[in-house]
Amino acid sequence: MGRAPVVAALLLLFTGCGKETVVIQKGLTGIDATIVYDGALGLDQIRVSGRLDDGTAVFPATARPEPPQPLTTGETSVVILLNEALAGSAIYVRGDGLVAGTVSASDQERLTLLAAALVPVTLALGDQAICGDGRTRAGIETCDDGNDWGTDGCSAVCLVEADWSCTTPDPGPSVCTSNLSCDAQRCTTGCCSGADCVAATFDACGVEARGCAPCDPIRADDCIGGECTCGEAAACLPGQHCVLGACVCDPTSCANGCCADNRCQLRSVDACAPAGDACAPCDPVAADTCGANGECRCGSLLACALGQHCDPNGCHCDATTCDGCCTTSGVCDRGDQKNRCGSAGADCTACTGPGAACDAGACDACTVSCGGGCCTGSTCHEPAELSFCGAAGDACVWCDPTRADNCGGDGHCHCGLGAACAPGSVCGAQGCAPP
Repeated sequence: MGRAPVVAALLLLFTGCGKETVVIQKGLTGIDATIVYDGALGLDQIRVSGRLDDGTAVFPATARPEPPQPLTTGETSVVILLNEALAGSAIYVRGDGLVAGTVSASDQERLTLLAAALVPVTLALGDQAICGDGRTRAGIETCDDGNDWGTDGCSAVCLVEADWSCTTPDPGPSVCTSNLSCDAQRCTTGCCSGADCVAATFDACGVEARGCAPCDPIRADDCIGGECTCGEAAACLPGQHCVLGACVCDPTSCANGCCADNRCQLRSVDACAPAGDACAPCDPVAADTCGANGECRCGSLLACALGQHCDPNGCHCDATTCDGCCTTSGVCDRGDQKNRCGSAGADCTACTGPGAACDAGACDACTVSCGGGCCTGSTCHEPAELSFCGAAGDACVWCDPTRADNCGGDGHCHCGLGAACAPGSVCGAQGCAPP
């Protein structure tokens, strides 16, 4: 208010125990209060206070008599002298009956202070009004939120504070809301930025008093009607990127996964690829997990090489995956070399000895080295003869001496220069003839 009220004097006059006359100088400005109470309440003090409409104290709360003493007459007079500068002000005068310092009965009345006059007022103490007990005493308190401090809408003397509204459900306490807050009643077309209702934008999007929030620049490119959008449609789903008004899955939106059906998927052995690439399953034989960069791995190592398989202990070469032979370093080899010969995932071996070679995954000293004859087991018969006929290391065959007289260079049985005689004919000097 900008004023500093001054109490010139506070007189507490007891009446009711016999006639008593008190003379007060005329022309003084103040309040002549009569306080009526139930003498059976056991009151021992009357406390008087005053305030303006805005809650500013006009004079400090003062209790009389001092020290306390039983009050039984049922009526007490109080004269409060005030600064004449307050003339014309509306003042609320409150009286509280105390028992051992605790409020037992209360009342409050409103008056207009007049200059050079003692304005009379009567306070009839009724139900107690204790600020902070959660019960609002009508006519004295305008709220009671269950505490005795202010700045929460209900002041320390249980008055509704400026820019607040309070409601008091039965039996209480009061519930106060700021009139400066942003809510659906005050903000019907925008969103709430603190206590302010603002028009929705891309960086502060919302509707119907919902709190303003920035649109995700990855998932949206506009704010329409208070909703973040991609083009004219709803904002993209998590893991999608709004590009030219369309939702796509790409490295921007899917940095820690891969894309499947235009959605970002968490990487797994069944869906593995670098950021934003199309998901693909790892070869379950060669890998058991997908690495942080989207690479198939066997444990902590890269996926196994062709011919190896992955198990909890790492990559291994064996018959499970290797048709050739396994080297000492665990690599699957074709198994068709003289120094690396083997098949069906067996350990590679070196073929040794004269004419040794690897044939179909097995060491053989005849098949490859017996070019001019034929083989029985590992024995090379060269040059070929009727009993061991063949060529180029093929298996030897037996020529019937009655039907053939030589083993040709082609490895077949012959009669002279022709083919072996047919059954029932005999090979002679003139060729095949009847017997």
